[in-house]
Amino acid sequence: MAVSIGEALQKASERLSWAGVPEARKEARSLLAHVLEVDWAVLITDPGKPVADAPLSRFQELVSRRMTGEPAQYITGYEAKYGKDSRTTFGGHAYDTFALLSKAVPEALKKAKPGTKEFRAALRDALEVSNVVGTHGVFVMSPQDHNGLDNRARVMIKIENGKWVLVK
Repeated sequence: MAVSIGEALQKASERLSWAGVPEARKEARSLLAHVLEVDWAVLITDPGKPVADAPLSRFQELVSRRMTGEPAQYITGYEAKYGKDSRTTFGGHAYDTFALLSKAVPEALKKAKPGTKEFRAALRDALEVSNVVGTHGVFVMSPQDHNGLDNRARVMIKIENGKWVLVK
């Protein structure tokens, strides 16, 4: 049985909301409009229209990516620039950097003013005690280890049918 636009949006909104994504309905609309290659207003004006299996599957995949914290604007913007199903690890590195700094900067701000030598030292100190889950592994840094990734982050992957697959 075909799923309608309205049903797909409702289910995706529930999943995104459960995952703690702010403005879950808006995010779901953005992703579905991207997959269907329509303006989001079409989704509102024709909620009973069925969604074919292939776009529905693609939409569900993007919703799952969004549930992990990957920003919808990154998903849609990257694909708009580099093509559908394009992948790179560089976005993950940027996300990891953001996650690390999001935790360290507030701590550094408690100790010094940005732009000062003291702030840079406080930022380094905050990073050196970080324990942050990122896309490339768990970062547990120390004064002796600024990489922070231990053996838990090492895996072998391959690309199979255009998707990243864990080699077991």
